[in-house]
Amino acid sequence: LRDRLGVDVRPLNDNEVSRYGIEQDQGVAISRLEPKGPMAKAGFEIDDLILRVNDQPIDSAERFSTIVGTLKSGQSVNLFIVDHRSGRAGNIQVAVR
Repeated sequence: LRDRLGVDVRPLNDNEVSRYGIEQDQGVAISRLEPKGPMAKAGFEIDDLILRVNDQPIDSAERFSTIVGTLKSGQSVNLFIVDHRSGRAGNIQVAVR
């Protein structure tokens, strides 16, 4: 993931599940962000949540890795995210490197 999107992810913790009203297996959180990677350039921050990739639900870090691993360099990916600061949800497109 680091080489494609410049990000590492982790499972959601209990606080995030409770704060955003989502299920434990309903997404992943960003745990590491490469400062000049595609996700950082798109405005993502550590602890932002990723719930879907190209309309496919994410239920684990492994699922996220599998989906991202199938993407080609230069391809855009549509991420449904929750901003960890505001709690707002929305779609953001990011180009895979």
